Amino acid sequence: MVNGGCMVLTLLGRRSSDPFSDECCQPFKLLSDALFDMVSEGLVDESKADSYDLPIYTPTLQELRAVVETEGCFDIDREETFEVNWDAMEDADHFYYNRSLSGILAAKILRVVF
Repeated sequence: MVNGGCMVLTLLGRRSSDPFSDECCQPFKLLSDALFDMVSEGLVDESKADSYDLPIYTPTLQELRAVVETEGCFDIDREETFEVNWDAMEDADHFYYNRSLSGILAAKILRVVF
C-alpha cells in the first residue's frame, strides 16, 4: 500500500438486512448438501463433516461502509454490487437451461469463494 493509492475489494455480500435470508445462505446449502452426499457415499467420515466449520459472514453494503468509516484509515470513492449468474447459458434475450452446465458453473463459483 502507498499513500494516496487505491484498493479494490471483492467479496460476498447480501442486499437483505436479514443475515439468515436465502440470498446469502444458498451457496452454503449447496456445499452442505454435497458434503453430506459424500458422507452417505462413504467418501468422507461423518465426524469430520460434523466438525467442519466455515466462519463466514456476508455483510450488506451499509454494514461494510460503516466498518470502513468507523476504522477511519480509508475513504470509499466508489462502490458497486453485482449478482452472480448461476447459469452459464443465460443471456439478455434467451434462457437455455442446461442442468449439467449449471452444476459445473455453480461448483466453479463455490470453489473460487471457498
